[in-house]
Amino acid sequence: GVFFALLRRVKEKYPSVVLLASVWGLPGWMKDNDSLISGIFDPQYTEVYARYLRMAVQAWEEQGLELYAITTQNEPKSSNNRGTPATRFTWRMQKGVLLALRKEFDAYKIKT
Repeated sequence: GVFFALLRRVKEKYPSVVLLASVWGLPGWMKDNDSLISGIFDPQYTEVYARYLRMAVQAWEEQGLELYAITTQNEPKSSNNRGTPATRFTWRMQKGVLLALRKEFDAYKIKT
């Protein structure tokens, strides 16, 4: 779409620009409250979420854009009933996601 076309144009004009993707919120079914708004990550979805992130990176690559880095969550402690799509993660939850994500990236030879 237009968004990816614009980013490809930026990269052509400024090749040193790096792209970082940062997740703000997760689907409701991956959270304890089954809602897009607020909620705490449900660790039973650790591997699913890691796969989701890996596939997102691959989707960017299919659009001709390499992500330099991603975050697993932008504000891991900010969802306390703020009425936003943010998702709360403890450090242990994030560690689990990062370890699962490393396996996904290694298995698919992703350099992000």
